[in-house]
Amino acid sequence: MKYEGYYIIGVILGSITCIGATAFLIIRHKRNEKGINLLQQIQAEEKALQKLAAELHDNLAPALLLTRMQLEPLLELKEKNIVANCIERIEALIAETRQLGALSAGSVLGQKGFTEAIKDLLSTIEQYQKINSTLQIDQLSITLPAESERILFRIIQEAIQNILKHAKATEISIQLSEHKEHFDIAIRDNGTGFDPNFVKAGAGLRNIQERTLALNGKMTLLAAVGSGTHIHLQIPKQ
Repeated sequence: MKYEGYYIIGVILGSITCIGATAFLIIRHKRNEKGINLLQQIQAEEKALQKLAAELHDNLAPALLLTRMQLEPLLELKEKNIVANCIERIEALIAETRQLGALSAGSVLGQKGFTEAIKDLLSTIEQYQKINSTLQIDQLSITLPAESERILFRIIQEAIQNILKHAKATEISIQLSEHKEHFDIAIRDNGTGFDPNFVKAGAGLRNIQERTLALNGKMTLLAAVGSGTHIHLQIPKQ
């Protein structure tokens, strides 16, 4: 019984690695196919995300909860500090798994619409992260096709994920406004920021750029060390 919990942890962490690697390979393979256009790439990635979300919800989250329950009796052993640390890490994984599942699921967008889906997204972030968020909507009435709307939602998701991973921010603000020929989306944080001249754009920013181009839009990035980051998107109406 002493090592049973450790073995289970190894299996769970191995599963997490395999799931992530599988999703990455699916997406990377789709990107490398000759003749596939940008929109088709994004559609392929969307299918991979939905598959990953289902896997997180149906298999990984219940397994983590079961592992936590099986580890609790081990707190009586001499190594209770080690076990307590393991339980703490598993609890963090459970929270992150739920958050990732919420971020990856596209059902909320279809059920509640664009702006309500963003509200749900920010609510989920606040639930699992020590971060405050504000959403300002200026006379917004999204009239994009369903597929374009989904891509725009993914852009906002990706921007928020970037903030959570890298910015060390305590505040996120999103402003949505509608104009005669385009939509404006401004996403700001009060994090550590960076110097765009010396920091190479990561996969998150590249994904945002690709999706913005797929919508024939324009992305502007404003960032400075110690001053947070501001992403401004201009998406034409279709």
